[in-house]
Amino acid sequence: MKAFGDLNVDVLVLGGGPAGAAAARALADGGAVAAMAERSSYERFRTGETLPPVTNSLFANLGLGHLLDGHLPSPGIVASWGSEAPHENDFVFSRHGHGWHLDRRRFDESLAREAAEAGATLLTNARAISCERSSVGKWEVIIATEGTTLTVAAKWIIDATGRSSWFTRSKGVDQLTYDRLVAVMAVLEDDPARTDHRAFIEAMPDGWWYASALPDGLAMAAYFTDSDLNDLRPGALADLWNDRLEASRLIASRLAGTRLSSGLRIVSCSTARAAFAAADGWLAVGDAARSIDPLSSQGISWALSSGLDAAGVVLNNDPASASALYESNWNEKFCNYLATRRAFYLAEGRWPSSPFWLRRREEPRAYGRPRPVTPLLHNRSPLSRKDQSHAH
Repeated sequence: MKAFGDLNVDVLVLGGGPAGAAAARALADGGAVAAMAERSSYERFRTGETLPPVTNSLFANLGLGHLLDGHLPSPGIVASWGSEAPHENDFVFSRHGHGWHLDRRRFDESLAREAAEAGATLLTNARAISCERSSVGKWEVIIATEGTTLTVAAKWIIDATGRSSWFTRSKGVDQLTYDRLVAVMAVLEDDPARTDHRAFIEAMPDGWWYASALPDGLAMAAYFTDSDLNDLRPGALADLWNDRLEASRLIASRLAGTRLSSGLRIVSCSTARAAFAAADGWLAVGDAARSIDPLSSQGISWALSSGLDAAGVVLNNDPASASALYESNWNEKFCNYLATRRAFYLAEGRWPSSPFWLRRREEPRAYGRPRPVTPLLHNRSPLSRKDQSHAH
C-alpha cells in the first residue's frame, strides 16, 4: 500500500453504523471538523430491525423522518409470552403511529450520507490498523482504504465499531457481559400473498423466537438462546432450528409459505458493556459502549442517542466534566435497562426450572468478558425434515 497525505480533524469516528453516523452528523452540524471511517461501502445485506412507534418522534425531532420513507410499516406485535395464548398489540392504538421494519443496509447508508451532506468526511472501505497518541496530545490513526493508507490526526476518537469495540479493547478496557445470548438467524423469501406484517415473538423452554417481515418481500426469523445450552456447531444448527420450529406454534404458523433465502448464521446478542466508555480524548458509543438485548427493540434509538450525546461532549467547552457526565448518565440508563430487561423476562414463568429463564430471574450481574461468537454459515436448508410444511 502507498501512503497519501494526512487528514487533520477534530474528531475521527470509527464505524459508520447508526451511532457513528449520528455522532458525525451532529459534530458537523455543530461546526466540528469530523471524519467517519466505515469498514464497508454499505454494499452487503444487513439484518433488518423493527422500530417501535415511539421512534417516530425521535426521528422527527432529529429532522430524519424522511429516512424512514420506503421502509415497511409495522402495524403491531403478536406475542406468546407468559402464556400460550397470543397477545396482540396493534399499533393503530398508538399515538405515535405504526412502527417500521427496516432495510438496515439502506437505512445505515442513508444515515451515513446525511452525515456527509452535513460536512463530515466519509471514508468507506476504511479500516483502522493502528492508533496511537502523539506527544502533542493528538491521536494518529493509520487507516487502510481503497488500496492505500491514510494517516488521520484527530483530537478525539469516537469508537462506534459495534460489538467488536476495536478501539476500546485496544486501550485495554475490559468488556463485561451479563448473559450468553446468541441468535440463530435466517433470512427468508416471504409468502408473496402475506398481508400481515406484524412482528411475532414466542417464548420457548430454552429461549425465544422472533420473526418479522422485511422490505422487498423478505422475512427474517431468529431463535434466541444461550450459547452454552445448545450445540451450535455448523452440523448441528439445522437440527436445532428444526426442533425448535416444530415445537413452536405461533412462529411455525408465521413461517408457513416462506423459503430460506440464505444459510443459518449465529450472532452474539449478549447484554454487555465496556468497563468505562469515556476517557481522555475518546468516547465509545452504541454497542461499542453498551450492547442491549434485542427483546428491548431499542437498539437503533439507543445507538442514535449515545452518538448524539458523545457529539455533545466533544462540542462542550469543558470536555473533562462533560465526559464524566456522559459516563454517569449512560451508566444510569444502563442500570435502568437492566431492571426493565429483568422485568420483561420475569413476565414469563412457565418454565421455572429452565436454566435460560432461571438466569434471567436473578439480579443482573456482570461475570466477565463475553465469549466470542464467530458467525457460522450453514448452507443446508434447516427446513428439510419431513414436516417442512411449517415453512413451505
